[in-house]
Amino acid sequence: MSDLRITSEDDSPATPEPMPTSFDLGAWLPRMGVAMFFILVVGIDKLSTNPYGPWVKTFDAIGVGQWLRYVTGVLQITGGLLYVFPRTMAVGTFLLSGTMAGAVVAQIVFLHSPGSALIPGSLLVLILLVWRRTTAARRLVSTS
Repeated sequence: MSDLRITSEDDSPATPEPMPTSFDLGAWLPRMGVAMFFILVVGIDKLSTNPYGPWVKTFDAIGVGQWLRYVTGVLQITGGLLYVFPRTMAVGTFLLSGTMAGAVVAQIVFLHSPGSALIPGSLLVLILLVWRRTTAARRLVSTS
């Protein structure tokens, strides 16, 4: 019997992405700051059962229901956890950016408070800037 071997032009085995050789504190601290803010300050607070809390009032004013507050809190906690690790940071960035973009729209359209949209808008910019810096640093490490 003959050996049948299917090959491609590039017959080399796939090499995994190289691990960084040093710890980049300058990329880690902003990532942790953003992640901890969304996990501990915003996300957990949205899941609070306090009927007089600020998030209950905000989501009542939006008029969709409290289920959206719970979904947003879970998305922010999940996004914050994924944001910490470089391999899952893109998904975390997507989740956190989505909640902040939604908050900007909600402030302008439903709450009629364009000035208040500056806070989630600024957080959106911060999320994207830290993500961009981290991905640029990872590319620099992998090319050197």
